[in-house]
Amino acid sequence: MKVIVNGYIIASQEAWMEEPEFRFREYDSSAYAGSGEVRAMVRPHTIEFEVPDDFDMRPGILANLEAEKKKITAAFQARITELDAQIQSLLAIEA
Repeated sequence: MKVIVNGYIIASQEAWMEEPEFRFREYDSSAYAGSGEVRAMVRPHTIEFEVPDDFDMRPGILANLEAEKKKITAAFQARITELDAQIQSLLAIEA
C-alpha cells in the first residue's frame, strides 16, 4: 500500500551545536523552539513510501507494552527495596 505524508522539513539548532539538525514534521514546528534553541521551516515536503499489505501494528505495540511493563516493574521493585530497608532500619532501632 502506498502512503503519502505531507509535512515540513524543519531546521533546528541548539546553542552548543555547530550545524543545524534537519527533521521531517507533519506540522510546521518552527514556532515551538525550546530555550536556547532556534528553529526555521526549510520547506514543505511530501514523503511517499510503501507499507506491506499484511502490515500488522500489534507486534510492535506488544513489544512497547512489554518494555513499559518491565520498566515499571523495575521501578516498583526498587521502591519496595527502599521501603523494606527503611522498615528494617526502624526495627533495628527498637531492638
